[in-house]
Amino acid sequence: MATGYMMRYKGLYNLTVPYDLNTKDFVRNVDTKEFDNYHDIRIDCRNGSFICHYGGSILIASFQTTLQKKNILKVLDPSIILNPDYNWYDFTFNAKNIDVVATIMGAKTSHKNRSPFSVKNLPKQKYNANNAGLMKEVSTLLFKKYGLHGTLERQQYYIKKFKIKIPQNNKLKLIEIFDEENKLQKILEMEKENNKIK
Repeated sequence: MATGYMMRYKGLYNLTVPYDLNTKDFVRNVDTKEFDNYHDIRIDCRNGSFICHYGGSILIASFQTTLQKKNILKVLDPSIILNPDYNWYDFTFNAKNIDVVATIMGAKTSHKNRSPFSVKNLPKQKYNANNAGLMKEVSTLLFKKYGLHGTLERQQYYIKKFKIKIPQNNKLKLIEIFDEENKLQKILEMEKENNKIK
């Protein structure tokens, strides 16, 4: 698997990659199913700006507006900038100056050890339940019978029993997966038959 030039900054700054707006997932190779956009890894900075690889040992700082860029250039040592063209939303610089540029651009570090391909970097989607009432009933029943930890174990039991395959980029709770797979009624019946119920 390729690693991408920007992976050298993992552990120093927040790394992310753009995701497919239609699938809400990372771009994958059709044949290998491996991540296909290592070349798009970027360092997230303030106000939607970011730093990514341009080529060789050259990085590029990209901004939402030329005003953002001008404000950065005002405080950045001119010797660091390779192309300060004010007509564009970016400029290039040598990777050896990453610390200086990243500091001035407000590079984020809160999730510096997270993989750029972590599902936590994908947008959170609200689940539209097929049967919200049944979800609540099953959730309440499991919690009353098994408590929090026991409920998680019981849910895992049903995942295996029904041979449910959870997608790698899954953002749903297990109870939502059971609803999506139409297994809630079966779980409810099985739990009611179980001699643990009082």
